[in-house]
Amino acid sequence: MKHLIVCREYPPAPHAPGGIGTYTMHIARLLAEAGETVHVIAQAWRGAPRRITESCHGRLVVHRVPLDEPADSDVPPKEAGILRGLLQSDCPSQAFSWQTARLAERLIRDEGIDLVEGPEWEAPLYYLQVRRAMGLGPGKQPPCLVHLHSPAEFIINSNQWDLTLSDLGPLCRFEEYSIRSADALVCPSAYLARGAASRYALRGERISVIPYPLGDNPAIERSPAVWARDSICYIGRLELRKGIVEWVEAAVEVARSHAGVQFEFIGSDTSLDGTAATFVSDTLKARIPGDLASRFHFQASRSQAELRELRAQMPVAVVPSRWDNLPYTCIEAMCTGLPVLVSPNGGMAELVRDGESGWVSSDCTTASLAEALRRVLDTPPAVRAAMGSNAEAAVRRICSNQSVLEQHMELRSRLVAPAGGNSAASRSGDQPLGVVVTCLEHPERLSACAAAIASQSLLPQAVAVVMDERLAVTVPAGWEVIAIAPSSLAAARTAGANRLLTEHPQIQGLAFVTVDVRLDDRFLSSVESALAAHPQAGVVSCFLQYGEPWNELDATPSVYCADSTIGDPRPCVAVRTEAISAADGWSAITWPDVLATVSAGSKVAKARRYSAMALFQGGSPRMALDWFRTTPLRQKVKALILVVKQPRRMAQWAGWLMRAAVSRKK
Repeated sequence: MKHLIVCREYPPAPHAPGGIGTYTMHIARLLAEAGETVHVIAQAWRGAPRRITESCHGRLVVHRVPLDEPADSDVPPKEAGILRGLLQSDCPSQAFSWQTARLAERLIRDEGIDLVEGPEWEAPLYYLQVRRAMGLGPGKQPPCLVHLHSPAEFIINSNQWDLTLSDLGPLCRFEEYSIRSADALVCPSAYLARGAASRYALRGERISVIPYPLGDNPAIERSPAVWARDSICYIGRLELRKGIVEWVEAAVEVARSHAGVQFEFIGSDTSLDGTAATFVSDTLKARIPGDLASRFHFQASRSQAELRELRAQMPVAVVPSRWDNLPYTCIEAMCTGLPVLVSPNGGMAELVRDGESGWVSSDCTTASLAEALRRVLDTPPAVRAAMGSNAEAAVRRICSNQSVLEQHMELRSRLVAPAGGNSAASRSGDQPLGVVVTCLEHPERLSACAAAIASQSLLPQAVAVVMDERLAVTVPAGWEVIAIAPSSLAAARTAGANRLLTEHPQIQGLAFVTVDVRLDDRFLSSVESALAAHPQAGVVSCFLQYGEPWNELDATPSVYCADSTIGDPRPCVAVRTEAISAADGWSAITWPDVLATVSAGSKVAKARRYSAMALFQGGSPRMALDWFRTTPLRQKVKALILVVKQPRRMAQWAGWLMRAAVSRKK
């Protein structure tokens, strides 16, 4: 088979390594070494600038796409505008998803890809899935296998991040669509499978549980002196969901009664609340009393070779997560022959047997972790060594490269077997649509709006213009006119919907546009196709372009809400007739193209508050400046102090400012 795997984190990645990148690196190589052809789409950056690299005798091909320019040089200007708009949107990670879709479609067509795999995290398959559901892209549609690693919603809740940050809500909606639209799902632990099935209303049989592969992680011989040490090693991001706060509190509690115990922490820092000015390391160190501080050692991320040297000096590892999947930190520690103290909140308990290959706390609270830590310290050195041998044997059996490869091949062969992928579904044009135009101000703009409606490739069955009764406007013959007292947009749209549905009950959907909107001539035909392709879709929107020439793109995903469907503040949105009054059971989709232009002066400016992930992952000067302008003074000061202390970040910040100045001059 020919496999395509999408992974923004594929090493070398522009940020601290994680489990998704590690898994992709291992499975891609295992497949290629077994004779399969594997293409990987990853992110291009200064540490990995080559667009295409090959290994495994040409069977493993890595394609890297940039985020600041189209993947292909011969794309139309609108494509570059869309990419720029996505980078500057509420959810900048869309840019990689967009680039992925365009390149993946070309690889599907030119390379004959049989199966596409991608993680749910950041939904990199989102636009590929949306476009194929709309009948766009190549005729061949290979099955999409979505790998459940760490859904953003689970991470956000476990980390207690600020949910008002602009990018977090859209990120969760993109992932939910990608998960529910997948042809099949795979995840590394039964723990995560149960949680995902419950949250996304998935049938259990849709999710195949296949552990992560080991990769190349040899065992380490440790001397009796090492096993006798009372030193506990935490390796991984300093992140709230990893249980790091509870672990430090437990360690402080136990350290009072165990004078010799030492605690090692190796990993990159992360945001405390999701913003770029508060960090977990600060709250950890604040919990360590001064008289115990010398026994707590914090180091930044280390290379695999350095981690191997460090683990060789450690007798015990810890993975105390509040929530987790099947973390590689646990797998890699056990591979080297370390027993591990783990919480039961993740797939760790599927690897570790309490008292045999490690210690499983009853939960991830401070008290439970402290109780498990005391059991660790009471375990004799010889028993620790035996438990380490058991841990290595268990993980090599469960996560065996060969076993994982065979399970993946069986799943992938089963998915591809029916017909090697589905063909794009044909769309019928038998669903009549109506249009409601609201004209509560700017009557001079109605003629251009009306001309765009009259130019549709699929003409509406009926049009109603809802206008302020104080305005005098002329409408095309045959259009309904409803004059109302000055009121809200929702009230105006409701009046128009009631009139059209009373006089034309057979209408399947209504498009609501304000007088400021100029529809592309494909808008209504695209809405009809979307409603036909997605029977569950209650709301359909599209990319909105503000101003001519290109000024700004609004690519915020649609949200279905029964209480405010008609009152959706978007200047252009379509609603299925049944969804107007139905309470539940509908979803929302966004057509992946610019199908409407809105007068530049009609957009209400809003200050975006990006999470730390969005702020730094794209390197966008606009994101950085938006955040700096809107964040409180206290956070501004902390951020500037951090930048001054870290020259690399200071250089990056200066680069953003210079690029922003250049773009303004252009």
